[in-house]
Amino acid sequence: MKAAQAIAPQFGMTAEVALRAHAMVCSTMGSAWVDDQTRRIDFPGRTTADVHPLFFALSSQTDLSIIEVCQLAALLLAFRSDPALGELIVSLRDPEKYGATVIELDLAWKFQGAGAAVALAPATKHGVADCAVTLNGRQHIVEVSGFPSDPFKSDLMAFNGAMQHALKAATRKSEISGHIAVEIIVSEAAAASRRNLRMLRKDAHAGVVSSVRAFINAGGEDRTHNSFDFGTISVRHAEPRERPDLKTWSMASCLTEVPRSEFDFVGELDYKNGRDTHWIYLAVPADAFDAYDRISRKLKIEARQLRGCTDGVIVVAVNGLRKGLFEESDANLRRIVGDFARNHRSTTAIALPTRPRKRDGTSGLAGPYFALTESALPRTVWDRMVAVDQGRSVLWELDALA
Repeated sequence: MKAAQAIAPQFGMTAEVALRAHAMVCSTMGSAWVDDQTRRIDFPGRTTADVHPLFFALSSQTDLSIIEVCQLAALLLAFRSDPALGELIVSLRDPEKYGATVIELDLAWKFQGAGAAVALAPATKHGVADCAVTLNGRQHIVEVSGFPSDPFKSDLMAFNGAMQHALKAATRKSEISGHIAVEIIVSEAAAASRRNLRMLRKDAHAGVVSSVRAFINAGGEDRTHNSFDFGTISVRHAEPRERPDLKTWSMASCLTEVPRSEFDFVGELDYKNGRDTHWIYLAVPADAFDAYDRISRKLKIEARQLRGCTDGVIVVAVNGLRKGLFEESDANLRRIVGDFARNHRSTTAIALPTRPRKRDGTSGLAGPYFALTESALPRTVWDRMVAVDQGRSVLWELDALA
């Protein structure tokens, strides 16, 4: 309450409205959900993944947390008459779907601002889309998604996880004394090759298994060094209380068998003090994971939901790629869009926006839009939506709580 009184006026709200928004979100999520999240706080050995991100916002005192709760309350108010809102509330309770659902609601609200009639969760031949936008009597089915900004869901983290699985597979049926360290270096040439990059995880997994088993079969005494199309893999004995040099590697992680009740994260203290366990070291060029390749794959995934639709629109928020604003004149981007247009008919428009933070703390909209056919949602509608959104705030919906 103290935080709301101090922070809410900075964003043009009264503390009373902010508190009502907080209460509304708690009520919408349900007492059972709130009680369950509260219990999770006391779990022994809990991690940040055990608690819903919205619960962090509801129990935090930062300005961005208060804005997150108020923005969600505003979106719920904006679509309170939509019969499909209940389905989205179920998704909001799921921590894996929460972020994507908020983006869906926000984009639907922005389409409303451009003068469109919007309906949530329209049925399609292959399930349910995110919203239906109707302008001038023509309906467009919209599928919205994004790339997570969470570093724990990055390509590098996923690659590291695959290498951990490879190390487990290699040592599961092998007798090995002590602990080993596996050093994986991805070459600049492999990072620059789209073909090699697509095969990186599969080839590196096989490389780790073969390298570790070769090290063990050779007696496990001398360091081994193996070359592959993607780079090199070295295997050696881990030092007692090994401490990784984080300046040398993109990522270092340990493979521990310590029971969870005794172990949470490998944090800064573990790195400084060292840990007796198997280690994996990764040296991966910064541009190894191609943002354009990720966009291409994402578009294909979203297009499946729109098969059989007429004039479908895919909106993919690209903030999580951390590559800055993509420009419509970007040759690589136009190549990806051109390839997509030649192979898909139900989707006739693609938007790849970022969601910059506006002065009031809510998410804005900016970025390229591609109309692929004459019947597509017009570019002028997208431009109007972006322009109108710059001058309005979703927090205005909270006037209903005043």
